[in-house]
Amino acid sequence: MYLCRMKPTRFILLYIAVPMMSFLFMSCRYGDERHRYALQEGTDTTPVRIHRLDKDIASFINDDRQHRDSIINADLELLKGYALIVNGTDSVDERLMSFWSTWPATTMFMPEVDRLYSDLEPEEHALGLILETAKANSLAIPADKFASVTWGDSHSIIINEGNRTAYLALNHYLGALNEAYNGWPRYKTKLKTRDMIPVDMAEALLATSYPYIETDEATVLNRLIYEGSIATAKHALVPAAPLNLILGFTADEMQQVVDNEEFIGKQLLKDNKLYSSDQTIISNLFDLRPSSTLISPDAPGRASRYIGYKIVQSYLDNNAGTTLSELLSPSFYNDGISVLRKSGYLLGKSE
Repeated sequence: MYLCRMKPTRFILLYIAVPMMSFLFMSCRYGDERHRYALQEGTDTTPVRIHRLDKDIASFINDDRQHRDSIINADLELLKGYALIVNGTDSVDERLMSFWSTWPATTMFMPEVDRLYSDLEPEEHALGLILETAKANSLAIPADKFASVTWGDSHSIIINEGNRTAYLALNHYLGALNEAYNGWPRYKTKLKTRDMIPVDMAEALLATSYPYIETDEATVLNRLIYEGSIATAKHALVPAAPLNLILGFTADEMQQVVDNEEFIGKQLLKDNKLYSSDQTIISNLFDLRPSSTLISPDAPGRASRYIGYKIVQSYLDNNAGTTLSELLSPSFYNDGISVLRKSGYLLGKSE
């Protein structure tokens, strides 16, 4: 019984060093819920190209005039979308391209990006699966074109719905211990790994088409169910990803929340937090933070996401035929009390 503290962590950097096959094994330990909506294993999907805009921009300053013109012409629509993000205008010319080619976000990160990402074949295969799975589940997807970039923006992925392009900042995925992130707090760098690219892309696509829409009476419970629904959809789109990555935890943090599921549930019930509309409480539980202090000083940030996932999985166990579109609709997650009741999930109770 844990009166006020979570179980201590055991292998803080475990997930960084564990190979992919071990990740897949760990995901199986937490059940096969990801297969509810996933395509049949072995389904042939077509890889989706990720245009290497980062390379085109980095090489621009050293290209001859003819090659420069060809780059601008070939990439014009992608460059306009990029310019809109980083400059606030879609105007693109040789002067601006030369500036991008020499600005710190390019010169600082491109050598490391080139070293780690000689190609993006794994990500292109993952994107093909994401788009095919979304189509099979009748999900609206806001982008069908993809481009890699480097930039100083805090967002790892930005979707321009105007040109239906998702811009992927590879300098955000150099590895949790990369020197480029020296001085950054651990909770912000722990998942800056290549394995997170398809997971983050799935979340960006889903969250753009199905953003959290809260009512004036929106509670912690509503947000829990939304987070659980998004996680369920992500797991369908990226079925090879272990549950810890789907929920944004290291492998060790995942084990913590699994071991302390009953305790986390009790803390959510304590002082009626589950039904609170207090934005301070909601922020503490769901924003990216070093820890979920309202659960415990030792609880990983967003620890309650796991409870939301469990509620949704229990709901699906007892309500066969529910579609992903239904899970992601405001009418579902904003009807929190009804969903919790129909799920049969008991917070704060051992299974």
